[in-house]
Amino acid sequence: MAAPDPAAPTSVQQNPVVNASFESGAVAPDGWMFSGQKEHVRASWAREGAHSGTRCLAFFPEMTSAAWESAPVPVAAGRPYGLTWWTRFEGSVPWHWSYHCEFIGVAVRFLGADGREISRVERKFHCLATAGWQQAWIKFTPPAGAQNATVAFVYRTGIESDGRVWVDDVALELLDPLPPLPEGCARIILKTTDEQGKRLSARMWVRTEAGENLFPKYCYRFSVPDVGFHAAPQDCWLDVPAGALTAGARRGFEYAPAQESVRLKPGEKHEVRLALRRTIDMRAQGWLAGDHHCHLFFHKNTQHPQMTPQDVFEIAKAEGLNYLSLDGEMIEFRANLGDHQKARDEGFVGEMGLEAVTDFYGHVCLLNVRQDMPGGFPMRMAFWPTNEMVHAFAQSQGGATICAHPLEGASLQDFLDAVADPKRGIFARELAVDALLGSRFAFDIYSHYAPPQRLANVLTAYYNLLNAGSRIGATASTDYYIDQGRGPCGTWRTYARAEELDFASIAKAYREGRTFATNGPLVLFSIGSVSPGDEVTLAKPGEVDVSLRAESQWGLDAAELVVNGEVKRRWKAVGGRLDVTDRVHVAETSWVAARVFGPKSPAVDSSPMADEPGQSCGQFAHTSPIYVRVGNAAFRPRRTAVKFCLAWAEAMAKAVNAVRDTYMSADLSPYGLTGAEAFGRVMSRIVEAKRRAHRDERRH
Repeated sequence: MAAPDPAAPTSVQQNPVVNASFESGAVAPDGWMFSGQKEHVRASWAREGAHSGTRCLAFFPEMTSAAWESAPVPVAAGRPYGLTWWTRFEGSVPWHWSYHCEFIGVAVRFLGADGREISRVERKFHCLATAGWQQAWIKFTPPAGAQNATVAFVYRTGIESDGRVWVDDVALELLDPLPPLPEGCARIILKTTDEQGKRLSARMWVRTEAGENLFPKYCYRFSVPDVGFHAAPQDCWLDVPAGALTAGARRGFEYAPAQESVRLKPGEKHEVRLALRRTIDMRAQGWLAGDHHCHLFFHKNTQHPQMTPQDVFEIAKAEGLNYLSLDGEMIEFRANLGDHQKARDEGFVGEMGLEAVTDFYGHVCLLNVRQDMPGGFPMRMAFWPTNEMVHAFAQSQGGATICAHPLEGASLQDFLDAVADPKRGIFARELAVDALLGSRFAFDIYSHYAPPQRLANVLTAYYNLLNAGSRIGATASTDYYIDQGRGPCGTWRTYARAEELDFASIAKAYREGRTFATNGPLVLFSIGSVSPGDEVTLAKPGEVDVSLRAESQWGLDAAELVVNGEVKRRWKAVGGRLDVTDRVHVAETSWVAARVFGPKSPAVDSSPMADEPGQSCGQFAHTSPIYVRVGNAAFRPRRTAVKFCLAWAEAMAKAVNAVRDTYMSADLSPYGLTGAEAFGRVMSRIVEAKRRAHRDERRH
């Protein structure tokens, strides 16, 4: 028997909403009232493009203000309900059009015995465009005194845009008790706990014996194979075909996944309690897991149009993250300045962050930034302010910056040509200049690239920056648009060695390079008592004691010790784990880092390693360096690395010169300077970076 479609409209007996699919009516859908300009009634009761049948509701820019509201339906006060509907968004102009609208969304009004409104719940949508029809939902509990409720779909905007919204197949159901079982089906109820039985949120999955993935109605599902779904832990249930099933759960990298196989009979209701066992407590070791780069609704192809930032924070917690910086639209960022920590409990903190997206200089993610930059942060193909100014401004208030997707779409072989071409952007054009001039920031060795960027290329660039004398921490992030459903936050993540669970401490760890990047392996690396980001001093050349402990839920193969870009030790894993100590000779002031490899797994994103020649690696972790100073000697920059950075800076100079006229005509009055002055400052920094690099090259 095929699995029931949990998103299909319920029957008339189960669904109290009148004419829920909008099929019946003469001049307007029966049971629904339109408010707005009368001439739009027929056009908004659409005859084409419905999700099911031949009719649906449609909202379009010319309406400016309109709503369709249902006839009242009886509800029980204090009882939980679920409201679902199918929707489709289309739009592109202006950028993020729905953010600029007064209200696009759904409103549920609760009515007392006298028919007057007692209260309401609303969900505003911030969606650019969906991937076709998608199901949306909200849950609510009518307040005391409520006897009826109405459902209204609202489109209220005073801007001109091409934003259009469609609505179809509305359903309302009581969630306690749960709806009756469909004939021939069974019901599985999922509960996830820790080892002591305390409820714990997690990512879950349910699969049939044939390998088909099943999903609950009220959940956030992900399209990547074997990823699963997130749902509120207190009410995760789904109706399934009778037969053999496997249910499972996982919570990030520090808990062993749990699963249980069951065989259910038609009509059977079965509770699966999945206990997640913690294998290592990284926070107890001083390390916090996080993702500093993910988004909502910046682009099209949304699968979850009703998702909110709070939903994303809940997903982050279920993924075992301790912190999440959700890079919002500029309107959200500014609205939350001064109160940017939007979620907090004993194990998690979430903030509304920002990605400064200057396509010309390179994208920069911000942590713990609580003020707007004078003149505003750069957006899109901006020529001012520079990233160096963004780094300095963020750090002046205790924040941190991360260079996102630094090689974005360019191979190492053609990267310099791409940097020199002003028409190409998004990658870190300015990065080498900032590094040569001593700016402190973090470097994402992995975040989502389009197309996927080979990890070896990014590491080559990273090692050259370190070998040129920069002190830059290694980080990783997803850059996922969580609403698109391709994967949850934290698939690639950064561990930060922070003193407290707050963004001031986390940002400090990023600034100081007390980090490691991973898609699975957990790493504890030290030289003596010194950890990544810190410095150890030797009176003279000699041996240092190296300690490395690593483990992964999906096994390990080996680890390597990297000194000044060269592999000095390689240790094989024993039983899928690593716990080694060694003594390594250090002849001169050096940087020392560890990297860990593991096998592929369906549960791990190994896309950046997929095309490595002769490399079957699927898991990877890389620590930031520990700096070993020998005597009073400074680090000796490597000539090849200096040449690499010089070529990078020279390529940037070509791009800047190519758009000189654009600088000259730019209105930079909000920043208190002219375009000509901005051009001069950019070129002066490039010249100074090259001068310092040549000086260091001659010195050594």
